[in-house]
Amino acid sequence: MALGMRNDMDARFGHAGGSVAGILIAVLLFAACTVAQGMEPYRLAAGDSVQIRIFGRPDLSGLFVVQETGDLAYPLLGSIQAAGSTARDLQGAIATRLAGLQGESLQVSVVVASYPPIYIDGDVMRPGAYPYRPGLSVTELVALAGGRYSQRASGPGASLRVSELQASFAVLLDTYWADVAREARILAQRAKKDRVTFPADLKAHASSRRVAEIINNEDRLFKTQRSSLAQRIATLKERRSRELAEIKLLEEQRLGMQKRRRLIGKQIEPLQELARRGVIPKAQSIQYEILATNLDQESRASALALVRARKQVALVEGDIAQLSREDERVAATNLQVVEDRLIRNRMRLEDIDARLTAMRKGLALEQSQKSEASALPIKVTHTDGNSIQVDESTELRPGDVVKVPFPELSPKRDGTPVLQLPGRAEIQ
Repeated sequence: MALGMRNDMDARFGHAGGSVAGILIAVLLFAACTVAQGMEPYRLAAGDSVQIRIFGRPDLSGLFVVQETGDLAYPLLGSIQAAGSTARDLQGAIATRLAGLQGESLQVSVVVASYPPIYIDGDVMRPGAYPYRPGLSVTELVALAGGRYSQRASGPGASLRVSELQASFAVLLDTYWADVAREARILAQRAKKDRVTFPADLKAHASSRRVAEIINNEDRLFKTQRSSLAQRIATLKERRSRELAEIKLLEEQRLGMQKRRRLIGKQIEPLQELARRGVIPKAQSIQYEILATNLDQESRASALALVRARKQVALVEGDIAQLSREDERVAATNLQVVEDRLIRNRMRLEDIDARLTAMRKGLALEQSQKSEASALPIKVTHTDGNSIQVDESTELRPGDVVKVPFPELSPKRDGTPVLQLPGRAEIQ
């Protein structure tokens, strides 16, 4: 009998037995999430995924993504504002709207399926992005990132790690120098300059063969691109000049035809009158009429040729303008890519330099020093841009950025800059 009841329920709810278990698990997870965080419930943002389950309605259940507009596209209901709402808020909104549409109350469950990743940088072995889970603390995130780098900087293999970091630093610095030179070249290109003005401190390294090569390559590329663009524009302008010359010739021809047509038109009526009187042969009058008709046809053909020639001039002028716009668009895109890479690589260089500094000093912290390192303020930046100092027991939120400071770079140290990088080109 129990089996029959179970089968009857399966048939009634679309074999939703697994869904019931899923809903129970989802509700428990949601409750656990809220309790574990011990803070304001998470509010949805663009890119988040939510699992929506409607008891007995598999057609309305599934995984949904919050769009960039903050809306969530849902069957029957269309767009629902989700960004800024908690899972419970969204659950209530869907239940209310479905009840109004369907005429009955439905059991609705909404849980967050995927959160934005959480980020960590600084004094950890493996900085980067990590999946968020409710209740994740700074201590656990540091552990996921391999622990504190400064506390593992010494010991067996330290010399090899120093060599590897030095090699990585050299390659990255080479890329940084190349991008600084590339940025200067693109800025000169956008400003329509005759030459590239490279940053003074980059040119100061020109005694280095590699830096000199970078500068020469970018200077040569600038001249090549500038020459190529100028040549293409010159070709189009030459074509425009030919079209304009043809237009002038056609206009002169058309004026000549119109003048002849007027002269012949003045003679046709008198000749027709003379032909009616029998003074002259009628063929002579007809010959003038044929000549006038031919001139009219030639004039129309000349007018069409003028229209085509003027269209060609407009097309060529459009090509010239498009060429300049395309050059500007490509330069702007390339500049954005280079500037983004410069920012990222500068941060990576500073990070590697900090690690090298720690290892070169043979950092072997004693217990008291380890306590000092652990006591350094850890900074967390939330998705709203607010930054706070926390301790390692603090629970994190989705999308948080955690910065763990290096001991040797803390305010207690001498504060001298550890890295001098070449400056950036100024916008000209």
